[in-house]
Amino acid sequence: MVDQNLPLRLVDLLPDLGHEAVHVKALEMTTAPDPSIWRYAVADDAIVVSEDGDFLAFERHPGAGARLLLIHAGNVSNTALFQRPLDIWPPVVNRFRAGDRLVELR
Repeated sequence: MVDQNLPLRLVDLLPDLGHEAVHVKALEMTTAPDPSIWRYAVADDAIVVSEDGDFLAFERHPGAGARLLLIHAGNVSNTALFQRPLDIWPPVVNRFRAGDRLVELR
């Protein structure tokens, strides 16, 4: 589940890596508060993909349910933003499969 602070095109990249993806815009949640997005992800057993560090508060809560891929990209071009996951995707997937609930890309 790609958060509103990331480009819609990121949704196109994730299926190429073998994963379903939906942008909050497609769910009509672009103005939804973070807790609502998190609850949706919990109910859908989804991973929230975001640059928004506010999601850390939900992920750290006991029994949080969802998982978080937090991207620390800063002010970079979309090309650079999309290349980063491609460069290190297998370790990211392995960490989630191993049970990690938080993976941070720097």
